[in-house]
Amino acid sequence: GSKATQVVNQRNPCENTSKFNIGTWNVNSMLKPGKLDELNTQMNYADLDILGICETRWAGNGDYIRDDLRIIYSGKEKRGSSGVAIVLKGQWKQNVLNTYHVNDRMMMIKIEAQPTDLYIVMVYFPTTRAHDEEIEIVYEQLEEVLNLAEDKSNVILIGDFNASVGSSSSNQECAGKFGYGTRNKRGERLL
Repeated sequence: GSKATQVVNQRNPCENTSKFNIGTWNVNSMLKPGKLDELNTQMNYADLDILGICETRWAGNGDYIRDDLRIIYSGKEKRGSSGVAIVLKGQWKQNVLNTYHVNDRMMMIKIEAQPTDLYIVMVYFPTTRAHDEEIEIVYEQLEEVLNLAEDKSNVILIGDFNASVGSSSSNQECAGKFGYGTRNKRGERLL
């Protein structure tokens, strides 16, 4: 056949592409009774496959499965503050290739996906009451973590940045119409 027919008859290039829904949630403590059940309910309600959560307040690092959820977390030595986790359900819980527990504010996982593997970085920045030096340390750690990703184009950065990006302005369109509040200094830095 003609070249045009060959092009039209090619397989859909998106056919072998992994599709998933991802979200984030500041849970304000996973230490409360029933919080894991609530998390599962909310993931089902929002049809999420992967959820980054922060302020878990769990101690240490871990990786466990409960029902249809795989929970990979990173926290302080003692429970009580901060803490991040990535929760995966369905097929995604088997697709984790590597985990990187950085500290109670940051972690990364590498997951098998099509057409190429993905890195998901979960961060929890200090609140606006924190000193600028503390923020700088988190940004430096984030840069180090991003350098661990073999392919920088396949990184998804999620979390609670404790920043307000506001809605789109003429010089910065990355927030789009879904930005919230009025852009502050932290929001400017993030963008």
